Amino acid sequence: MSTAELTRGAPARLLLTIRQVAEATGFCEKTIWANTAPRGRLACVRVGRSVRYSSPAVERWLATQTVEGEAATAAAQPAVDA
Repeated sequence: MSTAELTRGAPARLLLTIRQVAEATGFCEKTIWANTAPRGRLACVRVGRSVRYSSPAVERWLATQTVEGEAATAAAQPAVDA
């Protein structure tokens, strides 16, 4: 599910909460938090104690996590014991 699909039918939001990002990506909130800058590469907006994410920043972060080529094929293959 994309971040656009998550907010479909709702008023357009400039920023998403960690819960909304977790729901849109299928990752748990702990994973999102662990990958949030400065610990990780997921850019965020901090105002006081609030942390928010822009949809484009989430989509860029997901793109950097994409594995292509043989590594992705090997990871998707079930292990076969000989």
